[in-house]
Amino acid sequence: MNDEKILGVISPVKGIHNPLPQIRAESYWALFFTNSRIIVAKTVGFGTALGKEVALGGLGGMAGSEVGGAVGGKLGGKLGGIIGAISGGLAAEDQNLKESNANTEAMKNLPPAAIMQKDKSNYSLAYSEIRQVEMQKLLNMPISFIKIQMNDGKKIEFGTVPGNLKGIIKSQIPAFNQYVEIVKKVLGNKVKVKQ
Repeated sequence: MNDEKILGVISPVKGIHNPLPQIRAESYWALFFTNSRIIVAKTVGFGTALGKEVALGGLGGMAGSEVGGAVGGKLGGKLGGIIGAISGGLAAEDQNLKESNANTEAMKNLPPAAIMQKDKSNYSLAYSEIRQVEMQKLLNMPISFIKIQMNDGKKIEFGTVPGNLKGIIKSQIPAFNQYVEIVKKVLGNKVKVKQ
């Protein structure tokens, strides 16, 4: 596949329903659309070749938890604990998103074969093996779903994630429309859109 080129990327995404053991919900992935297949590449997660980045993400998460706990503790009681847990979790998640975005950007400069070799969990889906892709936006939220139905009956589902958690309060309809455009460019009438 020497003439294989990356035509578009959807990232970050998380695996939601996957029959494949390498897809873990706590990992972040990027979907690289080439002229012949979708490459599903791990950008941040457990058991990744990106060990240094994951370790730094863990440290960022611990620091975020400490800051969140201090803020929550100042408010006292159960409310303070809840706010502390949420803000600590958001800080850790925001760090993971930053790392995922940086790793995706770095992989965009690699040939598809090198992306596949970047992590043992990476895999690809040939367009000829895909029966249908359903794309759906979740109300006015910055989250959408990509459901891939394979010819052999397997269903693989991903959920898009805002590029940063501050973006969670704004609508990401333009991003969803861009995602649809990327997928339609390579899969044409196999794409079904629900909004």
